[in-house]
Amino acid sequence: TIAVPDQSTTWALRELVVLHEIAHHLSPVEPAHGPEFTATFVELAGLVMGPEVGHVLRVVYAKEGVR
Repeated sequence: TIAVPDQSTTWALRELVVLHEIAHHLSPVEPAHGPEFTATFVELAGLVMGPEVGHVLRVVYAKEGVR
């Protein structure tokens, strides 16, 4: 049988968390959260969740000084 995760463990199944992990697989470079990873993550989020999400991530990252 397949167990359904309870609410205390479902954070790892959230869409952005899953996309974050996929971005690591698509850009396996150092530093792990460097510019290539960030660009990959933003692009994935935009493709999967919509261009608005990609735009919001770009704006937030720029405001925080993330490259």
